[in-house]
Amino acid sequence: MIDWHALTRDLYLEKGEDQQLKNWWVTLTKADLLDLGLLTKAKLDKDGNYSIPCYQIFKQYDQSPAEVYQELENKYGPLLSKKDRRKQKGSADQVKLDKFKEDVAAAYAAFLAENFSEKQIISDLPFYQKMAKGWEKPVEGVLLPTFALQVLGDPHAFDQGRRGRGLLEKIIQAQLGEEGTLEDFNVYPDQLYNFAMTANLLDTPLTYDIIALPDIDQIALPEKIKVYLHENSGVTTALASKFSDRAFVCTGGQVNLATKKLIKRLLANSC
Repeated sequence: MIDWHALTRDLYLEKGEDQQLKNWWVTLTKADLLDLGLLTKAKLDKDGNYSIPCYQIFKQYDQSPAEVYQELENKYGPLLSKKDRRKQKGSADQVKLDKFKEDVAAAYAAFLAENFSEKQIISDLPFYQKMAKGWEKPVEGVLLPTFALQVLGDPHAFDQGRRGRGLLEKIIQAQLGEEGTLEDFNVYPDQLYNFAMTANLLDTPLTYDIIALPDIDQIALPEKIKVYLHENSGVTTALASKFSDRAFVCTGGQVNLATKKLIKRLLANSC
């Protein structure tokens, strides 16, 4: 005799909550169907497999669908309905969300509540948990890839177009206003050797690496003078040597963050 429980176990676990036993179909061998006397009730598909509605088998066993279902429930346990499962998951999610709010800074939790629904936060809670480390402005300047590694464990997590970058920019704007930038947050996207090269501009020729960037905001600069800006360091060196009374800034290629900050300050000084 066919083991009804073994035959329908997966169907029960998958669909049992609906108790729609009459809609269940099972695949049987021709020999099994002949033993049951149900070969004529089965459907033969193009692959040569026979399938039959479960209720046809119930009838052979002289059992009602309710009796069969009760047997399955006794053997495999009661199933939650979809509604009950949603309710159970919702309760578990709420517990996780409440714990998350307790663990992170109150300001960060308030920021998330203002910008995202609870459903959005729960959908990717580990991401928002990690981003809590990006809420606090770094005390000292840090490179963007380094900051991304510290916060999300991926140096590219704050690259342009990535989800982490979008949330980081929202965090910065929430704390520093709509005009807030990465640099204002002490996070610098430029390369490690981020320096400004000058000639005849300052009392001493100085370069600034990424760690010394704040110096560019603090060092005294001349006012209302003409400053020549060049891309090529060789050209700048030759001209600076020939015209010692003229001031130069050299980008040494693509304009980096340090040079941008220096130029902005010179322009602010009416240079």
